[in-house]
Amino acid sequence: MVKSARRRQRNAAKAQEVDDDAPRIVIIRRGSLRPELKQLVRDLRVLVSPNCASRLNEGSHQKMKDFTEVSEALGLTHLLAVSETERGCYLKVANLPKGPTLTFAIDAMALVSDIAKSSSNPKSIGGACHFSPLVVLNGFSGAPGGRGRASVGETSPAMKTVATTLNGMFSPIDVSTVKMQNCKRVVLFDKDRKSDMIVMRHYLINLVDCNTSNAVQELIDKRSIKRLMQDKDATFKDVLRTATGGKVDVSDLNDDYVELNNVDHGDAILRQKYGLPGRTDVEEAEEEAHKLAVRLTEAGPRLNMRLIKIEDGVFSGGVSFHKFVSKTPEEIARLEAISAEKRRIEAEEAERKRRKTEGEDKDDAKEEESDEEESDKGEEEDDE
Repeated sequence: MVKSARRRQRNAAKAQEVDDDAPRIVIIRRGSLRPELKQLVRDLRVLVSPNCASRLNEGSHQKMKDFTEVSEALGLTHLLAVSETERGCYLKVANLPKGPTLTFAIDAMALVSDIAKSSSNPKSIGGACHFSPLVVLNGFSGAPGGRGRASVGETSPAMKTVATTLNGMFSPIDVSTVKMQNCKRVVLFDKDRKSDMIVMRHYLINLVDCNTSNAVQELIDKRSIKRLMQDKDATFKDVLRTATGGKVDVSDLNDDYVELNNVDHGDAILRQKYGLPGRTDVEEAEEEAHKLAVRLTEAGPRLNMRLIKIEDGVFSGGVSFHKFVSKTPEEIARLEAISAEKRRIEAEEAERKRRKTEGEDKDDAKEEESDEEESDKGEEEDDE
């Protein structure tokens, strides 16, 4: 009973900490998908967590309209749909409630399980999915693919829309106030300006102490070190600098490492990691600057995708960008007139149905009133 009560309190506290400005995303699958794409949907839900409905069980009888109609009531900001046709696999990203909708063709992908199998030391995402990832957009200032390229150095409207949509799918982070221990993941979107291929990668962030040997670092990562850290007589100098006495050679660091100078001492990082109180001795705290490195470990999934088209509405509306089709201004004006006429007819039809429903309700109410009056008259005659 005590554990259940504590669990309810923790869940209530987490619910209260939800940011109202954070995006709310729903990722669904459309049509018949092979098992790899079904798993991709689950991996994408973990990637955009904690702002995603990770346990959504959509049925085959549910239509896209069922999700878009409840978007305002549920406060949804984005709707992602994964589909498959004979030509290939597609990812659609709709900005709710009014659009636009971006359609990407998936050229290549790798699941989380594929990344783990290919890695010699795979890392589990675990609790890192409870923190919003950092977002890095690279290469979106160049010209778009397809017809009508912008000049070199300019940002096309299509790429502006893509960058805004991808950036809006994740919670905004204030660099001045964000805590270092909350930076657990990073999502990279890199656009190749020549091939217009957008590459998505998902990494886990780990800190590495360059002044500590690999053997000692492995010891620190174990839970048994927590007991040693709680010992009042033990010092962190003994833990960090004794044993083998070796150090990590900075020259051996590959591209996955970035040095951070004059950051928190390893002592403070360990205490922060295990939730222990900070040091009170000022003289011991004043030590030489330590070099830290940021190690990025790929967690997956991977996606290589190309922008195909941009629709003005939610899975509908005029096409403002298409990779393979270009239209003249006259054709665009004619299509806009046709779509406007179609929207007018649909609005008139909806208004006609509404009036008809209201008229039927009024007729039913009148019939009920007349029936009640007749029954009252019959009761009065019986009483006489």
